[in-house]
Parts: sequence; C-alpha cells; structure tokens
Amino acid sequence: MEPKHPNAIFKSHLEDRRFQNDAIDSAKKNLALTYVNAFVNAGFGKDLMILNQENDEDWVFKCKDDGQTAAAASLGMLLLWDIDEGLAQIDKYMERRENHIVAGSFMALGLVNSGVTNEVDPVQAILIDKLETCRETDLKIGALMGLSFTYAGSARADLLESISPLILDTDNST
Repeated sequence: MEPKHPNAIFKSHLEDRRFQNDAIDSAKKNLALTYVNAFVNAGFGKDLMILNQENDEDWVFKCKDDGQTAAAASLGMLLLWDIDEGLAQIDKYMERRENHIVAGSFMALGLVNSGVTNEVDPVQAILIDKLETCRETDLKIGALMGLSFTYAGSARADLLESISPLILDTDNST
C-alpha cells in the first residue's frame, strides 16, 4: 500500500466551492492536515507530507506555534516502533531554537518508543536529562509528555522518583 495524503481523507475537492469559507485560517488547516496525516499513516514509516522531502519543504516550518509542536510530534506516530529510523528523523528537531519544535520532538521521541522495551532506554536517558536542564515550561511539558507516552502503565519506580519532585513542586508552573 502507498501512504495516503490527508486531502484524500477530507475529500475537500468534492465540496461545492460556493459554500466553502475561503477565509479558513491556514494555521488551523495545517494543524488539521498534520493530525489526519499522523493518524492515517501511523506506523507506516512514510507519508506524503512530513517525511516526504522530495520537494525540499519541511512541513514543520509551514506551521505556526502549536502547529509546529504537533507537526514535530507527528513524526512519532508516523515512525511508531521504528526506533532506529525514528531517532534519526527526530534528532534534527531536538536542537532547534524554536521551543515549539523541540517540545514536539520530545513528544515524538516518546511516541516512537511507546511500549518498546530497550536495554539502552534512550527515552529515559534523553528526556530525564532534558527535564533537569531545560528551564522553559513548554520544553518540560514536552519532555513529561514524551516520558508519559513511552512509559504509561509501566509503574517504574525509577521514573516516578525522577519526575515526582517536578510534579509535586507547588511553585512549579509546569
């Protein structure tokens, strides 16, 4: 099977243009396309928007703010359980200057490794370090969500020990 483009799901080309609102916010449209693309092509390892670099336009940069977070995080859905390729694709977003993109990459890292047991445990090593070193709230939230995606239901005491001080701190806005 070939990956599907979100427009094939929306079938917006079939709508009557007279009734279509041309003033649809492009940021909202891009966000909707990002989510549909992630879920339609989840675990497929390829798609026609995010991973498709034939046109040299990175979809993440076509989005704004929270849309960039969603676009970066959607890599985790597209590359679900493919740790080697996932880490390689996500790594390029982890050191960006834009906090929205970095936070999304932390979530993507957690999604790629969701339910995967790994001796090396790269998610714990990377994201616990990010929790300790990052000062920005959105980066801490991204790291916490990434850890949540990977270790949900694992009841790991070592993780609870690492994140409890952050969660229980009443002065913390995260």
